[in-house]
Amino acid sequence: MKALSRCRCWVKLLVPGSLLIAFEAASADYEYLFHTTFSGSNPAGPAPWVDVLFHSTNAGLVTLTISNAALSRSEYVSGLYLNLNTNLDPGLIHLANSAAIVSRPETWADMVRPGAILYGYHPGYDPAERRDEAEKVLPLKPVMSLRTKIINLRRIPAGEGVGYDATFVPERPSLIGVLAAGYGDGIHRSLGNRGSVLVRGKLAPIVGIISMDVTMIDVTDIEDVAVGDVATIYGSDGDHVLLANRVARSIGTATSDLLCAVSQRVERVYAR
Repeated sequence: MKALSRCRCWVKLLVPGSLLIAFEAASADYEYLFHTTFSGSNPAGPAPWVDVLFHSTNAGLVTLTISNAALSRSEYVSGLYLNLNTNLDPGLIHLANSAAIVSRPETWADMVRPGAILYGYHPGYDPAERRDEAEKVLPLKPVMSLRTKIINLRRIPAGEGVGYDATFVPERPSLIGVLAAGYGDGIHRSLGNRGSVLVRGKLAPIVGIISMDVTMIDVTDIEDVAVGDVATIYGSDGDHVLLANRVARSIGTATSDLLCAVSQRVERVYAR
């Protein structure tokens, strides 16, 4: 129990040894099976089993068709329980995560397990040219926006570097806005010189290296920009939306990487 005490959570499985062996042998037949969960009572007698869970490693592949394979796997699991003479019922079978809910209805089985889509974000679908098509199947509205404010405006001449190591050097006289948030708040450091934020409904490029507490943006082309203006890192700005999943995609990471990075020092404002 000392080892378990270091874990945030754990599960205790009461499983007949013969069934565990059978699942280890069967797992080779499930190229996208790496975890099963089941819950029962006394392993020496009949046990009510709650569910069998599959987690797909390629649910976002919208070009992949596995309808027959999915059915055969569901049928195989059911048969596995019955053939082991364990008096067990496989119960509910659920295979589909967020990506599969949208793009793979043949995997829905008895239940589905929405994750990111509950928060208004689509996972990444492949190939890239099919993403817009997949996302139109289920329109979503993000539930969270990450915002900060412009706390300073600085005019700099062409050729003068911005930020640590002067990684951004403008080719024209520019107006640089300083945001009151940095990677210590949850703005991904990879967005430096790559990402943008929404200011007054327009995209303003993030320039230079993102610091722990501040971020610089180029607001030269944003009319009437002023200190105190809201900058949306991702989320909604009136009728304009900067989607976290697309921001994540632009730097080669997952949406959850951005959402989980929002630190505790960021104020949470809840709206109904």
